[in-house]
Amino acid sequence: MPYQVAFDPLPKTVFGRVLAGLAAVAIIIIAVFFLTIALAVAGVVLAVAAVRVMWLLHKARKQKPRAADDEIIEVEYTVVDETELPDQRSRKP
Repeated sequence: MPYQVAFDPLPKTVFGRVLAGLAAVAIIIIAVFFLTIALAVAGVVLAVAAVRVMWLLHKARKQKPRAADDEIIEVEYTVVDETELPDQRSRKP
């Protein structure tokens, strides 16, 4: 028959309860500090990763040749004054 150890996790004395309460508060405070530090580190890592991705996209766009540069149409033209234009309102097809 296995033996059982009787262990009561709740303290019976006032001093024990105060000590347990202080230990619980200390553990909660330490946990909050660690959580805060972990979230700050995660935020910095995410910010660095975002900047890195943006920089890589910027470099990729810079190296990619634009299609509009290959399709430039060059022609000669002359500027015509409005007085030189024939009156097209008087013509009817």
